[in-house]
Amino acid sequence: MIKQWFDEIDQNLNIGLNMDKLGNYEKNIDEYIKDKKLDKRIRCSKTFIKKYLREIGIKKECQDDYQLFNKYTRNAKDDYLDGYWTRIKANFYKFHANYTNGTTGINFADVEMPIKFLKFYWRV
Repeated sequence: MIKQWFDEIDQNLNIGLNMDKLGNYEKNIDEYIKDKKLDKRIRCSKTFIKKYLREIGIKKECQDDYQLFNKYTRNAKDDYLDGYWTRIKANFYKFHANYTNGTTGINFADVEMPIKFLKFYWRV
């Protein structure tokens, strides 16, 4: 569901977003996290961190770098899933407000990188 939410944004950002549709996705994701009791701490072992950094193209000698991992995941390690998801949504709305007003501030990577991380986290 989170992938569908992100795909909706990614595919329609330039032509106009259907905010009602995004809101429905968000509501369904929130309910799913709550109903399935997925509000668990995101745990990442050193091996997982290495695999993730390798997946996103970080050089081998830097794949042990915890700070680099935090940078690319936007601080996912040891966060709770619902808190991380809430932060992703907040980053999107900040980005969208800036994007529509033509101002700077938060960038799309603050939405995209956490989504990439979640895709990888659930795949492994």
